[in-house]
Amino acid sequence: MHTGGVNQMFGYTVVTFYGYMGWGIGSYFGNQYNLSESFYFNNQSLIWNLQKSFVDKANADLDFVKLDRHSIDNAARKRVSEYAKKPDNRAMLDKLPSNQARNQLLSKLLRKYSSQMFNEAVTKEIKANNIAVHDKKKMIDLFNGLWDRDVVAFYGDPAWVARHNSENPAWKATWSHTGENVEVKVAILKDGKWGNRPLAIPFPVRLGRIRGIECSHGLKPLVTDDFAMLPVMGKERKAGDTIVLRFRGSAIDPKATSAKASG
Repeated sequence: MHTGGVNQMFGYTVVTFYGYMGWGIGSYFGNQYNLSESFYFNNQSLIWNLQKSFVDKANADLDFVKLDRHSIDNAARKRVSEYAKKPDNRAMLDKLPSNQARNQLLSKLLRKYSSQMFNEAVTKEIKANNIAVHDKKKMIDLFNGLWDRDVVAFYGDPAWVARHNSENPAWKATWSHTGENVEVKVAILKDGKWGNRPLAIPFPVRLGRIRGIECSHGLKPLVTDDFAMLPVMGKERKAGDTIVLRFRGSAIDPKATSAKASG
């Protein structure tokens, strides 16, 4: 890839049928975040969602239910190959107008078969572990989340900056840190609706001993040592409004006691 001129890229290492980690990067990229930030924050959004929805399993590996992602991927590819070899199917594929159309159809089948096999494997594990039937959908959501958490890779130096120009941003964040008091203000610049991912606010310094978290608009944010996430997904956004996040935290670098940043 490097010899081909690729500086950064991301992609699934196996077939996807859930799409959170792949499509979600586009929700951040081009919206004041560069590509590596978009990958990172989308991954953190997925992990946060798992932690909120599945407290006891959020950090689990898929091996805890004996789901081998590579076996599922390989089995799905074998099924697609068998489909393409059947005389009637081969004749139909040969009539398609281009190789691109053929590949698109086979890719669609691959996602379909992978999803079917994944759901079959989950159903088998649910029965083996005596999980109530009404929890099946919830468990499938858990396994889908764990799958996407682990199978998307980022290639390249994350410090290399690839971004779209954001000449007309919808929001701007400002940061102040005096002593242990931290305040983050998000000024809304454009009317509209927030997207399908939390708003991520990177900090200019690392902080420790995070506590006393308060946020306006009834939001319950995630605050870590170097970023915050505001769960604004799908909410209306009104120009002139300001979201205010306050908390206490100690700068890990004692020299960085005051800073300002824009998102």
